[in-house]
Amino acid sequence: MQQGIALLPRMQKVLLRSYSHPSVGGPCQCGQPAAYRCEGQCWKPPLRCATCIVADHSNQPFHHIQHWNGRHFTRTSLKALGLVIHTDPRSGAHRCPASKPDQEEPDEDENPADRRKRAFVVVHTNGFHTVDIKYCFCPGEQGIVEEWEQLLAVGLFPASWRHPRTAFTLDVLRQFHVHSLTSKKSTYDFVGALAALTNATFPQDVDNRTREFQRSFRFWRKLSIERRMGQAHGIDSLVPHRQPGSLAVRCPTCPEVNFNVSEATLKDAPEEEIHKHTLFLSVDGNFKMQRKNKGKCSDPDDVALNNGHAYFPDNAKYLKYLQVAKPIKEDENLAECNHFRAERLQNKVKFKNVLDTGVVAVQCARHGFYLHNGMVDLKKGEGFANTDFAVCMSPSEQSKQRRIMFMYDIWCQYVVNLKKRLSTRFQRMLPIILLVVGAIPKMHIHAHIDLCALLWNLNWLVHSAMTVGEMIETGWAEHNLTSGSTKEMNCGHRHDSIDDTSGHWNWQKLIKITAALVRLYRICVLEIRRRKRDFDGCNALTSPEHIAEWEKMDTTPQLDKDGKFVGPPTHAAAYEKMVAQEKTTTASTGLEQTSACALVAEALLLENDQVAVRRLVVQKASADVLAIRRARLVDDLNDHRQRLVLYAPELVSSFSPIDPDTPENEKLHLASDFSESQREELNVCELASVEHALREGSAYDALRDLRLSIQTLNVNIAFKAANIHGTNATTRAQRFLKTLSNDIQVCATGYRLHRKGLVALGMEDDHASLKPLLREELRGKDGKAMAAGQVKDSDPWFWRAAQPSDLSEKEEAEWCVALERARWHRLRALLKRAEEEKETLEEEFQRTITAFGKMQDIWRSLAADAEEPGSKAYAEKQGSMYEELKDRCQKGLLSLPELIAKDLKKEEEKEAKEAEAARQKNNSPEQDEENFWDMKCEWFPPIRCATLLLLWAL
Repeated sequence: MQQGIALLPRMQKVLLRSYSHPSVGGPCQCGQPAAYRCEGQCWKPPLRCATCIVADHSNQPFHHIQHWNGRHFTRTSLKALGLVIHTDPRSGAHRCPASKPDQEEPDEDENPADRRKRAFVVVHTNGFHTVDIKYCFCPGEQGIVEEWEQLLAVGLFPASWRHPRTAFTLDVLRQFHVHSLTSKKSTYDFVGALAALTNATFPQDVDNRTREFQRSFRFWRKLSIERRMGQAHGIDSLVPHRQPGSLAVRCPTCPEVNFNVSEATLKDAPEEEIHKHTLFLSVDGNFKMQRKNKGKCSDPDDVALNNGHAYFPDNAKYLKYLQVAKPIKEDENLAECNHFRAERLQNKVKFKNVLDTGVVAVQCARHGFYLHNGMVDLKKGEGFANTDFAVCMSPSEQSKQRRIMFMYDIWCQYVVNLKKRLSTRFQRMLPIILLVVGAIPKMHIHAHIDLCALLWNLNWLVHSAMTVGEMIETGWAEHNLTSGSTKEMNCGHRHDSIDDTSGHWNWQKLIKITAALVRLYRICVLEIRRRKRDFDGCNALTSPEHIAEWEKMDTTPQLDKDGKFVGPPTHAAAYEKMVAQEKTTTASTGLEQTSACALVAEALLLENDQVAVRRLVVQKASADVLAIRRARLVDDLNDHRQRLVLYAPELVSSFSPIDPDTPENEKLHLASDFSESQREELNVCELASVEHALREGSAYDALRDLRLSIQTLNVNIAFKAANIHGTNATTRAQRFLKTLSNDIQVCATGYRLHRKGLVALGMEDDHASLKPLLREELRGKDGKAMAAGQVKDSDPWFWRAAQPSDLSEKEEAEWCVALERARWHRLRALLKRAEEEKETLEEEFQRTITAFGKMQDIWRSLAADAEEPGSKAYAEKQGSMYEELKDRCQKGLLSLPELIAKDLKKEEEKEAKEAEAARQKNNSPEQDEENFWDMKCEWFPPIRCATLLLLWAL
């Protein structure tokens, strides 16, 4: 930058020279005075006379011309200099022999058979041009060729069909198509930019051709899609399994029976390899892609040119379906989980002045391709009827699939009555639906209840590989950029535009599919390495008898007789229960009250913030950081006190001014801060019961995290003992092990804080499950019973916390083994998903190569059958393109061994470098032996995460 800044004056001087010309005042090459030049479209444009400049541009009629007026250059036109454009392709730039001499037409009512020139407005990539066009009137086999056809033959797309006066070059249409898809530029903005290129000083003086351009571009776009998808060449006869007239870009990697995988391959595939041949689909809704109610401004004659042949189905059939597809009563009374309640809340929002509230779409979940007919409009929220139509229309070609896996963020509720709805509305789809296995995407699963996390979690579902199911969200980000334009369009135009964006998205995925598969395969190999290391470490600490027994177990989640899972209290469960009780009380009394549950939850978050600030003090954080955190804490404490007073005004007497220098030491006025008599006097007894419930759940959460942290440390210690030898290697491992030890200390600190509050609230100090936690007790053998020959004490009490009381010694041992079994199954499942992913990716490589080869053969066949030279050349070009795509995919597959070797070497070097850096830091004399405060920004995230989610839901 500095070098460029220094050169700016010289750059400006060079640029200013271009506003004149070295040949000003000199003669043209023909000897006449030279006063005209091309305005930058020609390379190093010479100065010419009027005759020569017209001759130079006889085949480049859409360049801007400048005239030297004696002081500076001004813009003129080739039309003014006498250039006439002839549409006869045989005569080139010369006049058609059958036309009349050049003279202007007097008016628009002239006889169409008149053979004189016409004034035209032509829009090119550099702006608007006023030109003279003379048609060809030579009789052909079918008479004189129509005007629009002559224009199109020479690369001008007419704005109308009878007697056009405006045309657009194919170059400007192609350029806008690229701009609209990549930068999401609107027609209005693009035409405005062309007007500014035409007249930068007075662009408003340029004729507005926005409406004509928009209409012409819609036809151009339709024709372009038909060419690219082979419909202009009759491709349907070569892909009979697809819907006739399809304009959708298909995924080359997903299994497409009798295209990139044979029906026999699917039928003969063993059950343990079914993941390799599964069609993974995802469903989701987008409420930003709306359509406004334009009232009288709507165009009743507007139609969708694609008309059900691309990503939207036939709109008339869809609207007719919605008239009869009413919600069934069972769907209205579903037992709702957390995530579904949020969806229902969203559905209750009133969409004002909106005809379509959004869309719901189906994608292939692993590669992100929108499916043919897999996108429909939403009329009021995300209804099951709308989703049913998309789900049934998109896989309608997949009747020969062996297994289909659908991922949907509300699958837990959507699937309940799915078969009942489809048996009424889509009977022919029932055989395909029987192939469907459901799941919830990996990000959305965290917002669901525990039952959903067990039944529909992709990590635990066999034959799901490492599919995430969230890729459809990335597609919405692309569509949302166009929603500002599409919401103003009429229905047909909007569908065509969204189809175009979806097709562009699919095409970008297709041309980059090889790079994506290579990247995913490299990641998968490294992930298998990591997961196998973790699983082998667990096996090393587990008896062979237990492993043999667990390998035979059914991993299907087990429920009690009421269909629920029984476990220890949790903070989230306690909070949800208290909120439900408060809602019941409010409904019965009819009185709105400040939520005690929300007040206590907020106070626990503030308690967490105070500990975080104290941690910063121990770490000797900078004064600025401390000042910011303390100021924020002071504001939060003041806000909390104001809400607290609304609930219990008596607490005002116990308030004292907040010290801004040490807010981390301020009293939070929780019920546990007062004695029992004081709580009665201050009228906070209800707060005490709420705090007890929340702290109890949080204490059990802390113990659960403590056990997991100790298990993690034990596995890594065992791995170090078995695989790491020598002074240097052992030293490098110490830093990581110390990090894991610090995690244990953090969990222990959280537990002690909650136990202290529970004791203050009346819990017995010798509680059977929540006992005092001593520093020397922070150890364990993952809850396993003491083996013969061991001299150490048995595991501390918290390995059996929350287990049923009064267990016998045998039952207690079984409880400990259950903890170990759950962890073993979890690690095994994660490893199996990674191994499934590797096998699936290998199969996807082969399917992709087969699909590209198939498309190459199809286009070659279409080229052989084409009669027109242009159609034949286009088909050959497409065939060559797919041949290159196939070759690149094959090369990508062959390059994997070398790339993986580099990845493994790089990861080993990275691990060695990090270990060396840890060793250097570990040897620093400034390190405290305990030093656990600097390891986590927040010591107990479960409280914050669960509480904030539930507060938001309220």
